[in-house]
Amino acid sequence: MPLAKGKGKAAFSKNVATEMHVGKPQKQAVAIAYSKKRDASGESGMHHEVDPLIANADVYAAHRGSGKVDQDHNAHPAKGAR
Repeated sequence: MPLAKGKGKAAFSKNVATEMHVGKPQKQAVAIAYSKKRDASGESGMHHEVDPLIANADVYAAHRGSGKVDQDHNAHPAKGAR
């Protein structure tokens, strides 16, 4: 069955009921209904503009270039070496 298009409570409830009627578990039906609601409202689901890992990539690269991470890693003796 086709799902209702819209972001209102009526469309959301109808979509949950439709998905459950075809045998989907309630949690999955609700997730699908939320997805349809997001599609209708035009939201992408991403609420931040820049990925924090990408934003801090230059800081990470500068830290890696300092040798601190590698020196710390190499400070421990190899397995079996005494």
